[in-house]
Amino acid sequence: MAKRKHFIADGIVAIVLASVIFIFFIWQADNTAKLGRLAAHLTLFRPWIIATAVLTGAAGISTLLLRHQKNLAISIFALCALLGIQMLSWGYQSISELRSSRVMAEAIQAYINKSGKDTVEIYDVKRYDQSLPYYLGRTINLVSFTGELEFGINQEPQKWLNEADFLPVWLNSDQAISVLTQTTYDQWKQQQIPMQLIYENSRYIAVARR
Repeated sequence: MAKRKHFIADGIVAIVLASVIFIFFIWQADNTAKLGRLAAHLTLFRPWIIATAVLTGAAGISTLLLRHQKNLAISIFALCALLGIQMLSWGYQSISELRSSRVMAEAIQAYINKSGKDTVEIYDVKRYDQSLPYYLGRTINLVSFTGELEFGINQEPQKWLNEADFLPVWLNSDQAISVLTQTTYDQWKQQQIPMQLIYENSRYIAVARR
């Protein structure tokens, strides 16, 4: 009897959890203006969250309806839980660019190929993304950032610039690409620094010298 009550309690918890998730993403996910462009990524992820909530609710309901057929109820519960986790995994692909520079690297490489110049310099301004050099297959010049790369910068100081020294280099370049934060991009726009947008997501922006 105690085991059955515990089993029913699990089902109720699953239903409540599913309801909370579902209500939040149906009624509150659109209220994300303060998140800026990140809201668009949450919108892409929302259907997968809702699917997970539905599966979680189905697991809980099956537990209650099949409480007298414990083995079957456990099987359905486990299947719904497995599918729910898989839904989250698939849905994460819609926001994977927030954690990886692969898409940005592809956009940068496409621009370089279009320009016909393999010697286009690439700069990371006030930031550093470890995956970007990997996807581009080349080193990147750092601007106003050291972090964990301080030792390497001391060995090759010519590959590092502060922003004050970098801007004249940028202005005198025929072909160059910079990866910026949103804050730096806005500052450049206010200063009317010449640039052409070639890629952006909710975290970073890639621009080319124009």
